[in-house]
Amino acid sequence: MSMFIRFRKWWLLGALWLMTAMACDGGCSGCSCLAPIPGGYPVPKLMDNSTQIRLTSSGIDFIEQNLGPIVSSLLPTGLSFDVPPTETSVAVIGKVEVCKSGSGCKLNATIKQVNLLPRSTDNLDINIALDLKGQIKPVKVGFLGTCTIDVDIVNKPVKAPLKFKNHAKTKRMQFDIGKVDVKLDDKDFKIKDCFIGSVVELLSFLKSLIVDQLTKQFDLNKILQEQIQNFSRQPCKDNPAVCPTSLGYQCNSEKLCQDPGTKEYAPNVLGLEGIMDAGALFGGLAPGLDAKMDLGLIAGGKVGAPYVDPQSTGLRVGIMGGAQSKQNSCVPLTQPPPVLPIQDIEFINANDYKGEKFHVGIGVAKLFLDTSLWSAFNAGVLCISLGTDTVDQISTGTLGVLIQSLSTLTNGKNMPVILSLRPEQAPTLDIGEGVYKDDGSGKLTLDRPLLNVTLKDFSIDIYAFYFDRYARVLTITTDVQLPIGLSVAFDAKSGKAQLVPILGDLAKAFTNVRVTNTEPIADDPKAIADALPVLIGALGGQLGSALKPFDLFDPKDLRGFELKIKKITGVTPFTGPCNIPADKGGCYQFLGIFADLGFNPAAAGGGKPIVFSTDTWASVYKKNSPTWQSFVATHGQVSRPAPEVTLQVGGMGPDGQGANLEYSYRVDGGFWSPWHNINLITVSDPRFWLVGKHKIEVVSRVIGEVSSQDPTPAVVEFMMDPYAPKVSARMNPATSHVTFIASDEVTPEDKIEFAFNVNGGPYTNWSAMRTFDFAAYDGVDFELNIEARDEEGNIGRATLKRSALTPASSGNGSGQGAGLDAPDGPELGSHGRESLPGAGSGCNCNLWGASEEGAMGMAIMTIFVAMTLHLMGRRKKRA
Repeated sequence: MSMFIRFRKWWLLGALWLMTAMACDGGCSGCSCLAPIPGGYPVPKLMDNSTQIRLTSSGIDFIEQNLGPIVSSLLPTGLSFDVPPTETSVAVIGKVEVCKSGSGCKLNATIKQVNLLPRSTDNLDINIALDLKGQIKPVKVGFLGTCTIDVDIVNKPVKAPLKFKNHAKTKRMQFDIGKVDVKLDDKDFKIKDCFIGSVVELLSFLKSLIVDQLTKQFDLNKILQEQIQNFSRQPCKDNPAVCPTSLGYQCNSEKLCQDPGTKEYAPNVLGLEGIMDAGALFGGLAPGLDAKMDLGLIAGGKVGAPYVDPQSTGLRVGIMGGAQSKQNSCVPLTQPPPVLPIQDIEFINANDYKGEKFHVGIGVAKLFLDTSLWSAFNAGVLCISLGTDTVDQISTGTLGVLIQSLSTLTNGKNMPVILSLRPEQAPTLDIGEGVYKDDGSGKLTLDRPLLNVTLKDFSIDIYAFYFDRYARVLTITTDVQLPIGLSVAFDAKSGKAQLVPILGDLAKAFTNVRVTNTEPIADDPKAIADALPVLIGALGGQLGSALKPFDLFDPKDLRGFELKIKKITGVTPFTGPCNIPADKGGCYQFLGIFADLGFNPAAAGGGKPIVFSTDTWASVYKKNSPTWQSFVATHGQVSRPAPEVTLQVGGMGPDGQGANLEYSYRVDGGFWSPWHNINLITVSDPRFWLVGKHKIEVVSRVIGEVSSQDPTPAVVEFMMDPYAPKVSARMNPATSHVTFIASDEVTPEDKIEFAFNVNGGPYTNWSAMRTFDFAAYDGVDFELNIEARDEEGNIGRATLKRSALTPASSGNGSGQGAGLDAPDGPELGSHGRESLPGAGSGCNCNLWGASEEGAMGMAIMTIFVAMTLHLMGRRKKRA
């Protein structure tokens, strides 16, 4: 391979790495993340300016400064090439042979300087300063002998003009190389080692001849044009269907898309074009979900669009975008958003935004996000059924508080449940400011959402398994508004930065709740409707863990360059319908992402980026578990206290110090929190109402240094058990004993302690003793007050009277006496349980799943977060 063929690997990289990498979703090999669309995405349905990218003058400067290390990493043995063997005949002298034998014809080049100079609205000059050193031998010069040519070229200027344009038929972006300007002269060479060297040195015409031969061999224009053509023509080797047949292109014998009439080649796709398996988003929760959509994100747009801004010396690229799908039978027929013109984003020719400089600016249009959301909805991505087989926390026991009469349907058994999500209207999305607020302690909360997803009339049908079949027990219909922020994290295993969703306050996420189809149950629909908004989030860990953060651009794919996100916010106020109140920032037309560039030399050559991470530790500082009665409140109560845990966190940075660190956490594998610059973090989460063991993961990083994030989170496990044991008793007349029986959802039976009193006297000490001998009360009524305490200190009670302990038989001394399960009494102190209002007798109600019914709430929340991230460019597997 010649040196100049290798040139394209780095000088084109310097000009186009940003555009092509962004369009290809930061690392899809060959832009082939998706299954091909037969005939390609319809050009008339692509929206110009759906995404816009700005590379500022400071970004160009940064690229120029780091192209040297890129070349070194791409070519670890140096930028070298072999001088091809040639021969010619010269009058009088005879045959001149260059490098016809031997292996000494090798030259080494060093790139000293690169300058990218915007010259007009569509032209960019690439100026290179090149050192070229080595020897050319043997050089046989007729009868004059065999010589060696020393090459010692310093700071040789090479100029290559790059022209951008949009193709007239496909509207795809193209680029061409103009005439490469480089001149070699005889001063660059010294002839030696032949016995007539001094004579040859005087024969300048012979030197000129050799220079002429070398120049012909190194026809930069020809070599670069060939490489550009190979890169810029759309291949169809893997699948002939990718060619845009509607525009007259077919896959030819060269496996390139070509118009057989005009012989014109179709430009290559710089971006994404293909069929996306949107159903794979929830493959872990809904296996086999079929929801496919066509997606197009292609560099290009209207013909004559400017690319280069010579005044601000920057680059701009417009990305055409579109999304479409066939209607799934599970959703109603709705109209897609219209294909409308999208204006230039306000920073497209600027070197700063509102006074803050950046290297790279990306603007994603609201109209494109709306279209993508509609397409996913129309494909059926929301048609999900969640059941006990995929999420074992969903069961009749889980829904015990919300639908108390389920226990009657299932004869008290914990039976499977299916939640069938049924969308009635397409979702809409608003872009906000994405502002976090410090609560005064250093803990951040999402004050103004970056994305606000709205879905009207979303229905959840709840089916329970009873009488040997699944039957619908009710339908919940609600309006949903989900406030979402985005945070930047880092995956040390892949070496990639990631965008992760941050959920705002969900207390008001569900409104206009309606409960219908309640014939099988006796519960008050108004009570269920009032309870639903409070119960959302209880299964956030189980469902949220099905979604993974999506990767930003891979430093290996960008040849070592990294995007360091500075700010993500709405850009250009939107005057249309808006679901974000004015006091929360209102709505915007574009999602703006502003970043600076970094460079990681290790990743430039395809290796793993060099990172220096922190080390994190965490422990439980304090735990507060409110009473379960405080959760089960009467109608109309809009908020209830939640259990909370205060963590003490700390860490060590790369400098060996624990200062200047910030922390993020997640509960039970759910969504990560914002980054907090505090060492005591109070975590309050509805999932803590789920009885049992919980896990909080905590990571640290140096403040603002994304790649310093700890790759191994500190894990804190603790028990949440706000419910007291169930207490019952059994009498054996043959032995005059009452046996205490207690069960708890968490504490083993043999670990439960008991205390009791008789007729209001003093309680005994806590012990494992489980019997009371009532022989002394023969024939006399008495009242026995029993308390059972679990390992969390929760106390359950039962009050028994002698008159209630009526044996079923006279007893035969076998020890198998009769018994009575005692109703739980009111709680003592901060723990216990009692019957729910309207729940019937309340005897021994097993309410251990009191808040797990939030599954349907978190399911909807999870769906919309996934869609939002996915439609911003998340990489999907090849279908």
